[in-house]
Amino acid sequence: MATRNFYQYLSQLALLAGLGSCTVYTPMQPTVSTVSQQGQLELTGSLQPNTRLEGTAVYSPLPHLLVTAAGSFQPKLAENTYATTRQWEAGLGSYVHLSPRWVLTGLAGYGAATAQKALAEFPIGGINTYHARYSKVFGQLSLAHERQAQSFGLVYRLANVRYGQLEYRFGSSPEVLAIPMQNAFRHEGLAFYRVSLDPRDRWQLQATAGLSVAQQPAPLVAPEGPGRNDYYAENREARKASRPVPMVSLGVVFRPQFGRDK
Repeated sequence: MATRNFYQYLSQLALLAGLGSCTVYTPMQPTVSTVSQQGQLELTGSLQPNTRLEGTAVYSPLPHLLVTAAGSFQPKLAENTYATTRQWEAGLGSYVHLSPRWVLTGLAGYGAATAQKALAEFPIGGINTYHARYSKVFGQLSLAHERQAQSFGLVYRLANVRYGQLEYRFGSSPEVLAIPMQNAFRHEGLAFYRVSLDPRDRWQLQATAGLSVAQQPAPLVAPEGPGRNDYYAENREARKASRPVPMVSLGVVFRPQFGRDK
């Protein structure tokens, strides 16, 4: 029954992934952790429906101290319409036991990314190409519950995204146009579920689903110079860059220090 419910959950994740936004912003998933003791380590590798790979490491070198690192890569698989990204992040945090089965975790960190997308423009046709380079400072809280052979929880992250580059080009036009948005706060929520793959609970299957939502940007003065576009189009593209982005993945977790003796 548990396996059947898990596959039903995965089908719902796939449906959510189909609602993907066309924004060039590509969020990494908030860090998922069930680490609750010194010396514990979690290594997670996941795949998203858009072929993006993500890897995360969470380690506790001292009691109640967490160190995290993560990276994400999406290759370019087509010439006309595509999406590609490279990004990383690192963080420090802590965890506290609310009960024998509940763990509250807090993290703060920094990350950076480059992203490029080529998307069909409907209904007028043509291909819009977007380029972005940005950094982020983030803080997050998560609540995890461990049960026999499974765990689940929720994560909330607030990220301040600062764009060093945010621009687009329409169709075959050689003109590259700046999108007037320098930074944005994004609220990112994630739910996760893990099920054990072996009796010692060292290997787990993980499914996640979440959403990244941005505060709508205030209209800015259009940039001057030859890269200037009309005010309406620039602010339309700024709104596109602030659209919600779903986060869905399926992955495997390896916990080498964990046993079934707790």
